[in-house]
Amino acid sequence: MTTEISCDQIEKTGRCCTPGKSDNRDDTVSADIPVHFESDSNHRVKIKTDQGLYQVAGITKDNFPEMPAFTNEKTIEIQNSTLNRMFRKTLFAVSSEELRPALMGVFMQIMSDELRMVATDGHRLSKIVDNIQV
Repeated sequence: MTTEISCDQIEKTGRCCTPGKSDNRDDTVSADIPVHFESDSNHRVKIKTDQGLYQVAGITKDNFPEMPAFTNEKTIEIQNSTLNRMFRKTLFAVSSEELRPALMGVFMQIMSDELRMVATDGHRLSKIVDNIQV
């Protein structure tokens, strides 16, 4: 999944990866407030907002493959509130055991009339479906 964020000011470009849960928590960054990201040579990311300073451990982008180029690329637009609600309803069932990496994510399926998300840790199972028009 890729997303774009518009920025008012960019001092220096760079790339690193941070855990998805850490930047999407409601108590870390909320909508409509200025956010300043800063990373050092060890990929430690500082997130500065009016509400506080947060630090998360990042890793180099070299640990992840480049996104493949799709030939029949289609785009869809989903309301942020819908996507956020769907992730909140499934993330509780994501495994935190590194020995089972296949269970450490949320499966998302986009169909012509609905969006589905499913997660499991081997004990709990969560599924949510939302009707959409692609």
